[in-house]
Amino acid sequence: MAKVLNDQTLYQCEQCGKRLLMPHGAKLHETKYCSVVRQREAMIEHKKRQESCEHKHMEMSYGTWLGEDHLQIPEFEYCVDCGMTEMDIEKKNKGEVE
Repeated sequence: MAKVLNDQTLYQCEQCGKRLLMPHGAKLHETKYCSVVRQREAMIEHKKRQESCEHKHMEMSYGTWLGEDHLQIPEFEYCVDCGMTEMDIEKKNKGEVE
C-alpha cells in the first residue's frame, strides 16, 4: 500500500508535467532526463547540421513496388550527411534566393 504524505510540496516539470518531490530532483529531471527537452534539443541540433551541410554526398533512395518485393524503383535523392531530401534542398535554396 502506498504511503500518503500530507502537506508535501510537489514540484512539476514545466515541459512534460512529471511530478517530483524534491526541488533538486525536479531540476535534475528538467536538465538531464526530461524526454521533451531532449527531443527539442536533438531537433535543434539536427536543424543546425542541415543548415551547415553542403549536401555533397547525395544518394538515391529506392522503394519496392507493391506486391513485387524483388523489384526496386528509385524514389528520391537525399543527403547522406544530414538526411535532407532533394526537394527540401531545392525549397531551401529558393527561399534564400527570393
